[in-house]
Amino acid sequence: MLGSLFDWFILGCVWQPL
Repeated sequence: MLGSLFDWFILGCVWQPL
């Protein structure tokens, strides 16, 4: 569960500049 949340956080960081 924590891993999934972390993945979402990284996804947001990658989508922000996009």
